[in-house]
This record gives sequence, structure tokens and C-alpha cells, in this order.
Amino acid sequence: MKKENNEMKPLEQFRRFLICQTDLGRYNIKIEKTNMQYVYLLKSLNFKRKYIGCTNDLKNRFLQHNRGLVSSTKFFKPWKLIYYEAFYNKIDAFNREKELKSEYTKKRHLLERLKNSLKN
Repeated sequence: MKKENNEMKPLEQFRRFLICQTDLGRYNIKIEKTNMQYVYLLKSLNFKRKYIGCTNDLKNRFLQHNRGLVSSTKFFKPWKLIYYEAFYNKIDAFNREKELKSEYTKKRHLLERLKNSLKN
């Protein structure tokens, strides 16, 4: 009987992480490509703007924002990924996005936690 080896080698693990390459440089987003849903916060590098969104492909969505392919953010690029939360369930992710966009105290609390990240 052949024993299966389910352990991943470090190189294979590294290949499962996402790396974003934009015109502004290289961003390492260390998340595994799964069926996860992500709620994320972007900060415009040239304007005093922030954007909260939800996606199942964080790398691709981040690139779309920086390439000007998203109508609500294309005039404020380039963007920097400041924060994200991962969810197993799409409904939970959409509810969290809605909560952050609509409830001022929740959004203010998150921005207060990230105040040092937002300075740069």
C-alpha cells in the first residue's frame, strides 16, 4: 500500500501566495487562492479617498482598481491595499461590507485602528 504524502514543500506553499505587480511596484499579498470572500479597504495615494469593497479574487480586483477598470475608483488611482478581512461565506462578507459602508461608528472604529497605516 502506497502512503500518500500530503505535506506541502515550502516552495509549493510559496507558489500558492499571490503577488501583485503594478506600475507603482510589487505588492506581496500573502493569501492562499481559495473560495474565500474578501472585504478590503483601499487608500488612494494621490487623493484623500478610501474605498471599501468585497471580492472573491483580491489580487485581480486590486489590479482592476489600479488599472482604472472600476468606475467608482478610476479617477482616484493609484490605490494601496491597507486592510482586508477573509470570510468563508459570501453572505457574511457582503454583510460586513455593508456594515462598514453604512454604519459610521463601525467604519470610524476600523479607521481608528488603522490610523498609522493610513498616514503613509
